[in-house]
Amino acid sequence: MGEVDAFVRVLPNMQIAVYAISTPSNEEINLDEIYSASILFVITVMKAAFASEGWKKIDHRKLDADLSLPRNYFIRDRITGEYSIYCSSTGEISSSDYETCRSLEAAAVWEAKHVEDRIRDTLSGRPNMWAESLKAIP
Repeated sequence: MGEVDAFVRVLPNMQIAVYAISTPSNEEINLDEIYSASILFVITVMKAAFASEGWKKIDHRKLDADLSLPRNYFIRDRITGEYSIYCSSTGEISSSDYETCRSLEAAAVWEAKHVEDRIRDTLSGRPNMWAESLKAIP
């Protein structure tokens, strides 16, 4: 199997939205198809990810309103097990519970290689070890 291109959108606060679309590297990129695809997940990445060899800039468009909204992530205290919600735009942290947090992404900053692994796994329908290790647990 050859190389595949996946597509992300850069969002505020070092976040990316990963699109549910990929193309073989040798195929022409259809930007309208990418922008109309659904979003698989939104996560925060290290600044170095944008300089990663495989991450190429292909377009620049104004963000849709829904992609500009603040994102909530969960935090779980390793000692007490208590949950909190972290707001990406304000840095505000508020108390929460497992039921509220179980559908949220963990407040984590992803490295490029782990993002790439997660995209490959998600597009292939496989669980991703990095994402699984960060899931909220009761």
